[in-house]
Amino acid sequence: MILFEIHDASYRYEFVLGYLFYYAHVNEFYIELNPELDAWSAPFILQGFVKNGRYSVDADWSARWVSQRIIPPDRQNLGMILKENGMTEYDPYRLLVLSEGRCAQDDNYLVRCQETELPEYVRERKNQKIREILPMNNRKMMIFFKDDITRCVDMQDYLKDRSEYAPILTRQDLYEKARVQAGGNGITWGEGRSVASEELRTCGEEIPISLEDMETFVRHRVVDTTEAANMMNCSRQYMNQLVKQGSLQPLRDISNNKLFLKGEIEG
Repeated sequence: MILFEIHDASYRYEFVLGYLFYYAHVNEFYIELNPELDAWSAPFILQGFVKNGRYSVDADWSARWVSQRIIPPDRQNLGMILKENGMTEYDPYRLLVLSEGRCAQDDNYLVRCQETELPEYVRERKNQKIREILPMNNRKMMIFFKDDITRCVDMQDYLKDRSEYAPILTRQDLYEKARVQAGGNGITWGEGRSVASEELRTCGEEIPISLEDMETFVRHRVVDTTEAANMMNCSRQYMNQLVKQGSLQPLRDISNNKLFLKGEIEG
C-alpha cells in the first residue's frame, strides 16, 4: 500500500483534503476525505460524496479523480510521452507520480506520506472496513468487519433494483465469486460491480458470530482426506470410493485432497 496526502495549494495554511491509497497488487486507488470538508472545498468531482455525508470514496470514483490528473490513454502522442519518461506501457500510478497529482482544473497536488502519519479519522475508518465475507445460499452474504462486527445482508433484496447485478443475482456460481476489495473497502464481482463497505455496514442485521468463531469451527471441525481416513481407519483410496458412491459429501474438492465436516466422518 502506498499513501499520499491530497493538498490544495489555494489554501494559505497547511490543510490536507484527504488521503489517496494505492494498492499495487490490484492497481486500485481509494480516497479518504477530510471530514472537515464542505461541498465547496472538496475536489469538484467528489463534491457529491461530501453533500451526501460520505467521506470514503470507492474505487471507481477514486480512479476517476486520478484519471483527471494524468495523460489520457487515447492521447495522440502517448507513445512518445511514455518513452520520454522511461515507460514502456501506460501506467496510471507512475504517471500520477510524475505529475505529482497536479492538473489544470484545480490546485490539488500529492505529497507522499507514511501509514504512521495517518490522522485518527482515517484510522477509525480503516478499522470499520471489511475483513472477510461469506457468500451463502439464497444470495445472503455474511460480512465480517475489522472492528469485530458481523452482519448478514440479503444481497438479493439490496441489489434488486440495480440492473447491472442481474446476472450475479440469478446465478449462484457467479454470486460466489465475490471478493473483498483491497483494504477492505468493499466487495466486488469485477466489471464495475462493487458495493462500498460503508453501505454494507448499515444493511441487513447484526449477528452474534465473529470471524474468530468461524476460524475456530474450521480448525476443529473440518478435516482433510488424510485426517478423515485416519479417523475411519481406512485408506485414502477407500475415502475417494465413498465419495464417488455418494456415501460422503466433501465440503470442497481440492486437487488430490478433499475437505470434510468432522461430524460427517464421526457419524
